[in-house]
Amino acid sequence: MATVFDKGMKHDSYGFRCLHMSVSESIDKARIVILNKNKTGGIIGVRTRDDTAVKDEDYIAIDEQVSFSVGEASKEVEIKIIDDHGWEPDEDFYVELYDPSTET
Repeated sequence: MATVFDKGMKHDSYGFRCLHMSVSESIDKARIVILNKNKTGGIIGVRTRDDTAVKDEDYIAIDEQVSFSVGEASKEVEIKIIDDHGWEPDEDFYVELYDPSTET
């Protein structure tokens, strides 16, 4: 997969259970479900990317590899949400999948 975020990108083997998610800051952790559509073994990279929400201020960034065994249909990753106890408008960040074998 490309490293640049593209809303039209679609992957035949991996994806997200939910394409849009809203959580309250008080939730502590957002749980993101990654689907293994073909239930084959493999590895997919998952990482966060800032938008209006900023890493280390609004959430703790992740960049990790998720391994699937043959037959596994899904796995979860957790993203820590920082509750700063102050009012602010809704903020967004992205979670994207990538092929770790193409990253340098």
